[in-house]
Amino acid sequence: WTYPARSGWKVNSTGKHGTVTLNDLGITLKMRGQAKHWGVPTTLTLVYKPSRRQWFASFTVEVAIPEPKFGSQSDLRYESIVAYDLGTETALTLFDGAEFREITNPRFTQRSEEKIRRVARLKRRKRAPKKGVKASRRWKKIHRREAQLQAKAARQRRDWQHKVTSEIACRYDVGVTEKLHVKGMTRKGGKRKAGLNKSILSVGFGTLNQMITYKIEQKGGLVLMFPTQTLKPSQRCPKCGAVHKEWADLSNRYHVCSACGFEVPRDRGSVMVMYNVATNRQPGLGTSLVSLGCFSSTSKSCGSMKQLGQRKRLKSCRQGDGASETPSAYAVG
Repeated sequence: WTYPARSGWKVNSTGKHGTVTLNDLGITLKMRGQAKHWGVPTTLTLVYKPSRRQWFASFTVEVAIPEPKFGSQSDLRYESIVAYDLGTETALTLFDGAEFREITNPRFTQRSEEKIRRVARLKRRKRAPKKGVKASRRWKKIHRREAQLQAKAARQRRDWQHKVTSEIACRYDVGVTEKLHVKGMTRKGGKRKAGLNKSILSVGFGTLNQMITYKIEQKGGLVLMFPTQTLKPSQRCPKCGAVHKEWADLSNRYHVCSACGFEVPRDRGSVMVMYNVATNRQPGLGTSLVSLGCFSSTSKSCGSMKQLGQRKRLKSCRQGDGASETPSAYAVG
């Protein structure tokens, strides 16, 4: 349940450990953990997780928006840019203009899949709950075990996602990627597509994108998401800009350009294209920031990365109360 206001409960903490008192129940509970940001607690939500048989408290805290890393001077300049591409075999492929970096898919779902399958097989032999019939104790016990295995895989994946995205956000000021429609990518497509869907969900495409975006923007950085259908990074040659429709086949993992002879692995070619577009170095039609919708064609400073950063920050301020110290809410637990 949720306390929508500050009445009825009280928190005694500075952001690391502490206690929370529930006035209506007359109890005080110990808190363990450290919040990334801490301020004035405004709401409290208590959640019980049956798989772990534990209660969890989640606070919404008002904190001041962090100052932009580069200020608002006329010499605003982003120091480091990274283009990243999400995949199934390689979870993340990164390129910062100097070197490539590949992060493998940990496959937490596949690791626990066999254990979950064995437990589910045992559960089917027990008396399941039906209309007018209670579930047996053994069914409840095995059902709880199945939920614990699934929750463990989810925790492992979330921990890995936070570690990877925090490292990227600390090293780079600008993130560049393509806009993915994850729901459409994981639609049911029979047994042939079941393995691909499982790999996509195991990496967590949507969550990784969200984490990288808010962590870079929290420190005053910028994240650009290019439209895939317009840019076609996986079908475009990074060197000459030619678009090859045959490269759309996912089984083609190594590309050789028939126009200029440039050779590159599929994922590396995609991040090279996106990096070149962000730095205004990519040849070919429809590869400028203006044509991709990042700038207005009537802007006096089209193609300037610093102007785009200023406009995004100005838009975020206008959505608040217009002040630079507009408080922002972060959920911590």
